[in-house]
Amino acid sequence: MPAPPQLAAIASQSGSLQSVDVDLLVLPWFEGESSSSFEALDRAAAGEVSRALETREFTGKPFEFFVTPIVDRTWSPRRVALIGAGREAAFASGIARRLATAAGLNGRTRRVARIGFVMRPGQGTASGDVDVAGFVQAIAEGLKFMELHRKLWPAWEGVTEIRPMYEENEHP
Repeated sequence: MPAPPQLAAIASQSGSLQSVDVDLLVLPWFEGESSSSFEALDRAAAGEVSRALETREFTGKPFEFFVTPIVDRTWSPRRVALIGAGREAAFASGIARRLATAAGLNGRTRRVARIGFVMRPGQGTASGDVDVAGFVQAIAEGLKFMELHRKLWPAWEGVTEIRPMYEENEHP
């Protein structure tokens, strides 16, 4: 019996987006969200995020994809990809799972070795609760699902990294 395939490792970290050492940083983006939500990222990408939003090249509709280089060399990621997450009020772990799968597959077609996926849990419940663990699990499942297609990309041996968007002191 053949040995099971080796799957890429998943790392989870918290901290600034600037310090994520990946080739492609994937950020779910909600419809109607302003570039001011991530001003530092927009500056690092030479204003391309705000330009794409203003011209409606990218709107945040589910599964839209926008990729731009990060030109600020103080940032570790080389490129950022915005993936449309739809309306924030409707964002759930199932959508996060599908976005992670789509982002992973898109990264593979670009031959990206290391992908970082920013964990954004959307809005809390009426009581204010947010199922962070559920979102992290869904994202990990989505990123691993893309590896089931390994036969299509047999030489890809990249590392997949999940990167929470909140600073360490912002979230328990």
